[in-house]
Amino acid sequence: MRYLVFRPYWNLPRSIVHNEVLPALARDPGYLQRNDMEIVRGVGDDAQAIVASD
Repeated sequence: MRYLVFRPYWNLPRSIVHNEVLPALARDPGYLQRNDMEIVRGVGDDAQAIVASD
């Protein structure tokens, strides 16, 4: 083994987004940051984080 990846990127299934993340985000706007999550647009090397604006 050459290396080990801790906390790798993981794409959430739509069911988890709709049933868990969106309700939590509606209750607490800081949910994503506190859980080390980000929303990205694109795929692979072209993916870019979407920054929330007030």
